[in-house]
Amino acid sequence: MRRYAYKICTGRARVTIVVFTNGSIGYLVIRPEKMGAIGKTEAQATADLIGAKLIWPDVAEEQVFPDRGHRAIMVDVLHEADPDVIFKKKMLLCHKSQFRDMKDQANTDMLELIETQSKFRGLTAGGKYTEGFNRPETCRRGLTRRILP
Repeated sequence: MRRYAYKICTGRARVTIVVFTNGSIGYLVIRPEKMGAIGKTEAQATADLIGAKLIWPDVAEEQVFPDRGHRAIMVDVLHEADPDVIFKKKMLLCHKSQFRDMKDQANTDMLELIETQSKFRGLTAGGKYTEGFNRPETCRRGLTRRILP
């Protein structure tokens, strides 16, 4: 990890940010096509903040399924990015519309939600923070379906 931190601090790291879905669905006031454009602009601002490359597959929000087509897109993205991943809170905060709208519509603090999920996934994976790309098979795993009425 020190090696990656050194490369980032000295400007020797190549950083790629991938945003798989376009963020177009789930807003009460803004039309999906406009929200998708806002999402891409904010993602590019995040990448620009640290001089990163943005990969934007533009997959429709809420239309991601565990099927061959989406798997192929993800494999292509992973091959292109070839990642060693470090996330920064400041970069997440560039997505102003998502933080504002989730607070307004669902009284949800997105940064707190992201930190909590990342800490939980880190606990299940043996790290401080991680991002979940597949379901961990551990004794501490939470349910993936609703069990209460």
